[in-house]
Amino acid sequence: MLSDFPTDPTNPDLAREFLTQFAPLSETRSEPYVRYDLFTARYAVVRNLNTFDLRENRLLGPWLSLMIGAGLPELGADFRAFPVAGAAGWAVGPRGSYAYAQVSGSARLRSDRFIDQTMNAEIYIASPILGRLLRVVARADADAVRADTHRKLFFLGGDTGLRGYVIGDFEGTSQLVGHVELRSLPLEVFSQRFGGLLFYDVGHAAASFRDIVPYHDLGVGLRWLIPQLNSSVLRFDWAIATQSTTLTRAGFPGRLSGGFLQAF
Repeated sequence: MLSDFPTDPTNPDLAREFLTQFAPLSETRSEPYVRYDLFTARYAVVRNLNTFDLRENRLLGPWLSLMIGAGLPELGADFRAFPVAGAAGWAVGPRGSYAYAQVSGSARLRSDRFIDQTMNAEIYIASPILGRLLRVVARADADAVRADTHRKLFFLGGDTGLRGYVIGDFEGTSQLVGHVELRSLPLEVFSQRFGGLLFYDVGHAAASFRDIVPYHDLGVGLRWLIPQLNSSVLRFDWAIATQSTTLTRAGFPGRLSGGFLQAF
């Protein structure tokens, strides 16, 4: 730990406990591997998603990625282990819409036991433009880690998923999070592009999926694209949490946040 790490006279083991909870285990890895990737070279041209108004090329059809490796002490690894990983998904884009679903996972086999287990499942749906005025965009994610030597934690709150809650309000080795946004089409003001949206977030992070308790927020946002400077939009959101926590108070005045890129 750094010399300025906070100390507690009543708990001389505070630094060790912090490292045990949050720091990854020290390890040297050396892993030759092979990987196979598959996708179809077909793309949809869409707008009003990540770049708000600029052209985006999105992959269509199936994709697949498989990897297997070997951590070998003969090449410098601390122990023998066999990492495996896979991801698969499918995307469609009929009539100006875009949607995909994907799943991925990874683990390492060490002494007949799987460590560093990760899992992710994701669904993304963007509707066609409705009435030449707006588009509905939604996404849902599920993530988990188990037997993880990296001691990874998921944090929700602020720009990590629940905009109405304090940054890092929820943490755990499992998370579920979903968003729905009703996004306007951009309004052209000289060379600038402006737009508004209504949004709803739901999610939670906990030690297991059994402990997940949905928390909700809703709000309004502004998007601003300056094409001469960047293809990323500027994002400004005002969100109201519907449930109180030890760090967040439900209701007004809510929380303001800003940044680059869409929230999802």
